[in-house]
Amino acid sequence: MTADAVTLVKTRGATIVTPDCQTTRELYGRTPDPIWPLVDLGACGAPYNPPDRVACHVTSTMGSVARHVDAAVKDEYVNVGEFPGTSGICQGVITDPREPIGDCPAWTSGKPWLRSYNTV
Repeated sequence: MTADAVTLVKTRGATIVTPDCQTTRELYGRTPDPIWPLVDLGACGAPYNPPDRVACHVTSTMGSVARHVDAAVKDEYVNVGEFPGTSGICQGVITDPREPIGDCPAWTSGKPWLRSYNTV
């Protein structure tokens, strides 16, 4: 996984974008059922049943050693829904950029992360 990365909060984003393809593969590799790339644009997914079974809180630590927060995405937000143009395949919330964003690794946290904390 990446360390020393920046985190961007994108209030209109529907996914959480990792710094690179390898990080996305490592995260999905920790699930008991296969979740694979759907297209060459960073989206990953699986048939409906596996994501429902593997849905779990996705937690990442943001900040420094001295000042940090463990940010979680609740399990109900891990499945984004049916991937466009497919039948029975849903997209996972974690995607990766087609190419790294600048020289510093960056995470982009969108609505799934915010909804886990927003109580309004």
